[in-house]
Amino acid sequence: MDRLLLHPAADTRVSSLAPDENQSDRVDLWVGRHVYWGVYRSLLRFELDGVVPPPPGAGVWKATLLWYQKRRTGVKGLAFLDLYGLRDPWGEREVDWRTQPRHDSCPADSVVVPEARNTWLQFDITALVRDWLVGRRPNHGLLLKSRDESMSVLSVSPSTRWPWPANWPRLSLRLVSVPPPPPPPPPPAHEVVTRDMGTFTSGDEWRSTPPFDAAGLLVVTALAHHVAGEPVLVRLACSACGETWFPDSALKSVAGGDVARLTPLFFTRYLRMEYLSSRPGRPGTIRVVFQGTT
Repeated sequence: MDRLLLHPAADTRVSSLAPDENQSDRVDLWVGRHVYWGVYRSLLRFELDGVVPPPPGAGVWKATLLWYQKRRTGVKGLAFLDLYGLRDPWGEREVDWRTQPRHDSCPADSVVVPEARNTWLQFDITALVRDWLVGRRPNHGLLLKSRDESMSVLSVSPSTRWPWPANWPRLSLRLVSVPPPPPPPPPPAHEVVTRDMGTFTSGDEWRSTPPFDAAGLLVVTALAHHVAGEPVLVRLACSACGETWFPDSALKSVAGGDVARLTPLFFTRYLRMEYLSSRPGRPGTIRVVFQGTT
């Protein structure tokens, strides 16, 4: 079977305003802060006992959590949902805010909360599900929470008590074939220009690297390697003169030693990378490299 779609075996929400109340009978899952009713988080667990890792060479499971946002309420502005692996067992009919299980220190994935109704949000949790399947860690499920729980933004999704299963949260497991190794590439026809800009530590306001002169280069890529600390948001900015800068709309989060690759949307003379802490007061450090071909 090349694809599996699984509904939660257990799902519920917990509320800071009702810390001793189990809310597993609700038809909606809430994540974020309600303008009157405090902070909400949602817990999900999927049954994977019948799922086995594919044999070596046959492929890998690509795992995606699908969250159907019925609506977003609250203030306008940029908001994020963070998805974490849970570290402790919990009971759907017993858990409340006070007894909610511990979660990982870093999210498995994060998405922007759109200001939209009736839309699917997708979280890539391939690495976490792979750990569950090979027994590297127990499957205690997932926690969805707002990155900034002081911000009055709430994402609402149907729970498994909602009468239409088509809109329930689901885990998509898709078997992706492993292609054979590609042949060695031919020698490059163009010279590759690389400039290591150094390391930079993020803050609570946008900062930027020194400008990179892209004159004479056909293709330019910026690399942000996360080397320490908390996740960092990065984006590119371009300028024709090196004085007035225009940020790209593409925004990426980099964490855990990963590398974010950014390509400018427009032809320009100068480029720089701008960076911001994903969480206020929680800086991270990145190493920035620009590469281009003549």
